[in-house]
Order: sequence, then C-alpha cells, then structure tokens
Amino acid sequence: MRTNAAQLNAIGKRGRPKRHWGTPTSKQRRRQEQDHIAAISILKTQGYREYLRTDHWRKLRNKKLKQIKLCEFCRRDWNLQVHHHTYERIGCEWLRDLVVVCDDCHEEIHAYQKANRWMTLTQATEAVRRLHR
Repeated sequence: MRTNAAQLNAIGKRGRPKRHWGTPTSKQRRRQEQDHIAAISILKTQGYREYLRTDHWRKLRNKKLKQIKLCEFCRRDWNLQVHHHTYERIGCEWLRDLVVVCDDCHEEIHAYQKANRWMTLTQATEAVRRLHR
C-alpha cells in the first residue's frame, strides 16, 4: 500500500499522528485536572476570595477575556473584570456563566441586586444589561 502526501503530512515523527495545534497533551490535561481539584478544595475550605487567587480561576478568567475584549454592557475596553452571573457551578464554571464587564458595570450589577434582594444574581445581571441597551 502506498501512502500519499496527505497521509505522510498527518504522520509525525516515530509514526504517530501529529497533534493538532491547541490540543492539550495528556500531561497538560492532568495538570488542568490537578488545578481544578485544587481550586475546588480551596473553595470548600477557604472560600470564594481565595478561590479567585487560584490558577484554575486565572486561566478561566484569561480565557474569557481573550474571547471578549470589551465590556458586554457599555462596550468600554478598560478596567475589565469577569463577573459570575451565577454561582451554581462555582469551581466548575462554564464560560457562559461568566460575563466580561468594566468595573463600573460590575459595581452597578451588585448594587442593583443589593437594592432588589428578591432578584437572583442572574436576574440582576440581565436587568443591568437591559439598562445599557
């Protein structure tokens, strides 16, 4: 059986298929899993503030900031923060659980929720989003 150029291109050194760029290796996946487990244990034992100092949160935050480079409410591009609009999956957040906002909009969300105690954080976030449209 003859191999064509595409097949040769897909095979890396030592006859193994090449990894696609951006695909984590098993060592990287283990490291990510260890970071995640450490973040969960910190969250359970020490609380939310300490969780925000973990590598797991920093990586997740940076990933969201690379994805969205402006405040999702007022479209500013400075003093950006990543806001949890729900704490349901804290420690196991999905990117859609996070919102990129400037510090003014972030304060506005929490002030709005404080003034309307019956609202969930998600409802307050959406209410402030509507105000900025």
